[in-house]
Amino acid sequence: KPSNIMLTVEADVKVLDFGTAQAKFEDREAETQALAFGSAAYMSPERFLGEDDRISGDVYGLGVTLYELLYQGRYGKANVRQEVFYAEQERRFEKLDFSNLSPEIGERIINLLKGMLAWEEKERPELSEILHETEQLAQLINDGSLKIFSREVVQACKSLNSPDQGGDTLEGEVLIEDGTQS
Repeated sequence: KPSNIMLTVEADVKVLDFGTAQAKFEDREAETQALAFGSAAYMSPERFLGEDDRISGDVYGLGVTLYELLYQGRYGKANVRQEVFYAEQERRFEKLDFSNLSPEIGERIINLLKGMLAWEEKERPELSEILHETEQLAQLINDGSLKIFSREVVQACKSLNSPDQGGDTLEGEVLIEDGTQS
């Protein structure tokens, strides 16, 4: 989810919070339902159906994050009924505006999103395929906006920490927290 992705001043991407906590209550006297941990808006359909975490679920969550970055709004929770899932997805994709890009690039982005957000996990691309496609798209677009954003915004946050304060004033602080669960 977006709150677990950090940018450095140099536009390096850092991913936080790799672990997913799990609890098992087999030894309890009373029968307890299985617990699923994660942020509902970034959980793949199979996670909602109680399946274990797999890389394909991370691909789905990354696809939601990419959609939200492009749309500048929420994607929303996945519907576990496949026929409803794809109808909702089409409505979401119609909201994306690629008018400032060539039709070819817009189509490639949509195809990447469709793959990453596929209902069937076996239809989702491998991480290496995602990396390859996003690197190619970045070369085609090549506007440097992530580096500019990082230099301007991340540097401004970093400058809040002056060396004479005796430590990092942002250490242990949450700058932006995604509190939504939808």
